[in-house]
Amino acid sequence: MIADTIAAISTALGRGAIAVVRVSGPESVEIVDRLFSGKEKLSLSRSHSVRHGRFMDSSGRVLDEVLVAVMRAPDTYTGEDLVEISCHGGSLISRLILETLVEAGCRLAEPGEFTKRAFLNGRIDLAQAEAVAELVAARTREAVEQALLQLEGSLSEEISKVRASVLGVLSEVEARIDFPEDVPEELETGSLTATLERCSDSIKSVLSERTSATLLGAGARIPIVGRPNVGKSSLLNAIVGSSRVIVAPGPGTTRDSIEQEIELGGFPVTLVDTAGLRSATEEVEEEGVRRSMEQIKLADLVILVVDATCEDYDKDLAILETLGQRPCTVAINKIDISAPERARAVLGPRACSDGRAVAEVSAKNGTGIESLQGNLAGRLKGGEVDPYEKACAGRRHLDCLRSSLQNINDAKDALAAGHFVELVAFELREAVESLDSITGKRVGADILDNIFSKFCVGK
Repeated sequence: MIADTIAAISTALGRGAIAVVRVSGPESVEIVDRLFSGKEKLSLSRSHSVRHGRFMDSSGRVLDEVLVAVMRAPDTYTGEDLVEISCHGGSLISRLILETLVEAGCRLAEPGEFTKRAFLNGRIDLAQAEAVAELVAARTREAVEQALLQLEGSLSEEISKVRASVLGVLSEVEARIDFPEDVPEELETGSLTATLERCSDSIKSVLSERTSATLLGAGARIPIVGRPNVGKSSLLNAIVGSSRVIVAPGPGTTRDSIEQEIELGGFPVTLVDTAGLRSATEEVEEEGVRRSMEQIKLADLVILVVDATCEDYDKDLAILETLGQRPCTVAINKIDISAPERARAVLGPRACSDGRAVAEVSAKNGTGIESLQGNLAGRLKGGEVDPYEKACAGRRHLDCLRSSLQNINDAKDALAAGHFVELVAFELREAVESLDSITGKRVGADILDNIFSKFCVGK
């Protein structure tokens, strides 16, 4: 049981009509009641009722005329007694009320502590708690819809189904370890392997469907890379629709990575203009090239810009090779002054064989830009799965799902090979632990602290 009572300002600081100060904990009603003057004491108020009155400091001086909402455990956001004080907006009044509450016995809430208490008190699971942060941080309407789906428990429900199946197989295996004399000697490996195969398929489906959905919430990072002077900065400007990046005619102009946030097909996207990839002749250029390579490592999708006026594309092919399996769209630029056929003939087969796309554009006059934007949005969306219909799984969730999938596949292989049942049980326990990390059934304090430290204070 959580013993202390916390308080925080839940609304953004600054000028506004109303500010809200939130108090949660076993003494929340009692503490606010001592500082509130109205027609009825708050301690006598029924749950989920609102009272009008004055809020006073410890000396009895009126700080503001307020509305106080009283909500009693367990049917509250935190699962505890919860009081919300609505006062006039502006940072001063709400801060004075908060200081008075602290003097009266409340503790200043840590970032995300109200939601953390909701999790610890069983009101929501960890995936739903993280959805609250995603909802607050959402930058597009689609991202809001994804966060709401996760908050309603869509992801948790899918995880619970897989977990139940894995536990079913685990119980069969562990029975032979703990009670060998009471169960048949031979495992029915066929049916157990089939169950694990279904679990594996379910997780693969979730991973496939939700990777693009994750980008809706977390946003996609798309660096624009290529050799110097191929028009990377100009292409970023054309995609964004304004002159965000300074463009100069000489090669090597961009020596630092420059970022611009936009929206593509409902996805929040960070475009990154990078330094030209080449053998650097100066230390500052060498640093720019290093940063470009770092951006490629962080990328969800890469735009490789090539120059349609070039005669030799060996260096572009080399850059394409360095991208490995990372998703990439090759943008053949400057088609306003040179036909793109040669570049497409050289780069197209390599790009298309790797499942990549080729676009023909002119950053100068805008030809092909709209088509390129559609291509990028389509690739983020994943082509076949509509992420708007699925709850958004955060990157942490995807990592846990991949770990669980690996353990399930290893257990399946061990069963098929007739290995010791102890090895099978170990892999299945690891799989369950990874799934439990998503919903918070079993999760370390350090992970919890890291998750909730990213919340805003008062949420």
